[in-house]
Amino acid sequence: MISLKKYLDLTDTAPEEQRGAKRASGAVEAGTLASAIAAYQSALREMGSCSVDACPALGVRLQLGLSDIEEKLSTDTSRAALDVAQAEAAAQLKQWGRDTAGHYRKKTDEVKDMLLTMAKTAESVGERDKRCGAQISEVTTRLKRIATSMT
Repeated sequence: MISLKKYLDLTDTAPEEQRGAKRASGAVEAGTLASAIAAYQSALREMGSCSVDACPALGVRLQLGLSDIEEKLSTDTSRAALDVAQAEAAAQLKQWGRDTAGHYRKKTDEVKDMLLTMAKTAESVGERDKRCGAQISEVTTRLKRIATSMT
């Protein structure tokens, strides 16, 4: 994003004699700019795709947003359009990052609560088993007493 902007800034602020030389190689510059735009669009597609892999619950929204930016650049590659694309992409990526961090914090809290509930349940079962064990031991002792008193 930034390199395209710097490229355009250099093109607009070059001295007149450099501009003349650049006009002679305008086809090369147009090809370079088109290649840079295509690379930028490809990067937007890949970021969107990777966001779905990283967080399926929230990645689709980012993927669609970046796809919209990519589509706009298909029809308008002006300096203003690139500036808008850069700002929109940065805003969407920042928002997705915040949302994804919050999403995973929430999921972590849910797993933590579930593990604590399981630990309490296991502790409760262990205590019940101890009581049952004590009761069985008591019954065994009584049965032995009864058996020995019968002899």
